[in-house]
Amino acid sequence: MNLSIELKPQARMSARMCLILTWSAGLTLAALSGAASCYGWHSLHNPPTVQRVEVVHHAPQNWRNIRQHLTFATQPLPVIEEEIAEEEPPEPEAAAPEAAEEKPVNSDDFSGIEQLPENTRHRLPAIKYSAHIYSSEPGKSVINLNGRDYHEGEDIGSGVTLVTIEPNDSLFSFEGETFRAAALSDW
Repeated sequence: MNLSIELKPQARMSARMCLILTWSAGLTLAALSGAASCYGWHSLHNPPTVQRVEVVHHAPQNWRNIRQHLTFATQPLPVIEEEIAEEEPPEPEAAAPEAAEEKPVNSDDFSGIEQLPENTRHRLPAIKYSAHIYSSEPGKSVINLNGRDYHEGEDIGSGVTLVTIEPNDSLFSFEGETFRAAALSDW
C-alpha cells in the first residue's frame, strides 16, 4: 500500500509562503520580546530618583525696590549763538528748472504690479523679495531682492530701478512705468 500524497505545484507554493510568513512573524516577535525585556531590565534596575528639597531660609534678592515717586531735575540746554552768514538768495530763473526736474514722489499715485499692462508684466524679471527694512532716516532703508541688498535709487538690473522704500511696500520703475510692490511679495 502506497501512502504518499503528491502535492500540486500550487500547494507547494502556498506551503513555502506559509513557511516564509511564519519565519518573518517569529523574527518580529523575537525583536519585540528582546526590546521589551531590555526595557523591563532598565526600569527594574534604574528606578526614578525622587528627592524632596526644602528651603529653610529665603534667598537674598539681587534687586531692591525703587521709590514709587521719582523726581527729575531738568535743565535747559545752553543756547549757542552762532553768526550765520547771509547767503544770497538763488535766482528765480535758476531754481525753476531744478524744481521741475525733481518732483516729490507721491506714492499714492502709483498702482500695484497687478495693474501693469500684461506685456510689461511678462517682460519683468523674476524677483524673490527676501527682506524689507524701512527707516525714517534717509538712506537707511534697505530691501533684499534675489539675495542682494538694495537702497533707494539703485538699479536692480534688467531695467528695474528701486525708486522708494516705504513702510509696507516699495516703488519700482520699469520701462517708464512706476509701480508699487507689497513688501516681501515675489513676482
